[in-house]
Amino acid sequence: MTAPNEGGRALAARLGPLGVWASQLQWQTAALAQEAVARIAGLGYRAVWVGEATGKEAVAHASVLLGAGGDIVVATGIASIAARDPMAMANAARTLEDAYPGRFVLGLGVSHAFLNEQR
Repeated sequence: MTAPNEGGRALAARLGPLGVWASQLQWQTAALAQEAVARIAGLGYRAVWVGEATGKEAVAHASVLLGAGGDIVVATGIASIAARDPMAMANAARTLEDAYPGRFVLGLGVSHAFLNEQR
């Protein structure tokens, strides 16, 4: 989640010039996914991006990945707006911002038609 009143440049600075798209983490155990995020951070990347498809729920998965420690940012790219109630999603994002200040970015989107049709 973007910190309150944070401008685009501040967010870009937190994310860094290059991040890692890691959609395959949704099919790994929590322990393996956390180990992968720790290794990604150890390589100097400042952000890891995860999506939401048929593997894990995006916000809960981000919470697990944030538990890997360090200061790497975990961003959803995207969490499907069709999959959850708007208030529940906002509350989840606020919870992660409180637990991991400045380390969670909530990216929202409509997802893919075939995934929405499965709901």
